[in-house]
Amino acid sequence: MNELLAWGPTGWLDELAAGTLVTVSLAIVTLPFGVVAGFFVALGRQSRDPLVRASAQIYTIVFRGLPELLTLFIVYYGAQAVAYAKRATKVPGGENPLVYRTLAAAYAENRQFAEAISASEHAKQLAQGTGNSPLVSELDQCLELFRQQRALREP
Repeated sequence: MNELLAWGPTGWLDELAAGTLVTVSLAIVTLPFGVVAGFFVALGRQSRDPLVRASAQIYTIVFRGLPELLTLFIVYYGAQAVAYAKRATKVPGGENPLVYRTLAAAYAENRQFAEAISASEHAKQLAQGTGNSPLVSELDQCLELFRQQRALREP
């Protein structure tokens, strides 16, 4: 075990240190962008304009519900995200509204809005079957965006 935490060719400590440096660097560089984006979303949620308020609400609901790593994966690897999300629907437990919502987000990110609408409608049926009304209303908002040919991350 001590050999794994050693420096040099037999240990992993130099790789862990390099990974830590990259993580801290990315956090420092992206923090200002996150603060600015969060500020504008917060302003949007307080807006008197119903369209601005609804857009900020949808943005908040969607990105609060998706894990950060999944969001990055969908944004940067849209086509691969569709393939992985399709596979996730085939595994045991894949008949889950959250899995289909993720598939819909991947489709929309890939500009495949007809498929995104279909996956969202299936997710909505599953959510209605389980009595998950907050998820049903979130999926209604997603469907509205997809029918406007907009991905979830688009304002």
